[in-house]
Amino acid sequence: FTSDHGEMMGSQGVPPKQKQVPWDESAKVPFLIRGPSVQGGRAVDLPINTPDIFPTLAGLAGVSAPESVEGEDFSQLIRGRAPDKEHDALYMGVAPFMMRPFRREYRAIRGIAYTYARAIEGPWLLYDNEEDPYQMNNLAGNPDYANLQKDMESRLQIRLAEVGDDFRPAAEYIAEYGYSITANEIGRA
Repeated sequence: FTSDHGEMMGSQGVPPKQKQVPWDESAKVPFLIRGPSVQGGRAVDLPINTPDIFPTLAGLAGVSAPESVEGEDFSQLIRGRAPDKEHDALYMGVAPFMMRPFRREYRAIRGIAYTYARAIEGPWLLYDNEEDPYQMNNLAGNPDYANLQKDMESRLQIRLAEVGDDFRPAAEYIAEYGYSITANEIGRA
């Protein structure tokens, strides 16, 4: 069982029914699995991305996903084995269409402990998900968290390199792929 995105419902000052932002209310979705290769009930906190679903389900079925498939196989994690490495889910607001001031291109990662997002202009959000589960205290730019922010930026750049994203302004992607929306319709926050 899974679903599409969440909704902000006014949280963080984002108007109801808006999405395409890196806060948990919008980005997190349920993912429940039940089957013969999944024993017992338990929760796994490691965030995964939509592309991870197919390889994980294939792994649970005992088959390998083709090499051309994006995403990682987390079937062993679901079966109870500890993850081999820390994994950051990658969030991307490539050409967001929501209302200002939240309409901005961004790239973000969410690990178990931290969420980090940057806009074209630079770091935007940094949250300690364990100490601040409602993501109310933005640590981005706080000198006390400069080393953490630098580490999260490095982790984000690794994830962007893995997917081949050079993080350009939305108008460039729109022009490159021939969409019929203008840069003014997208706007900048």
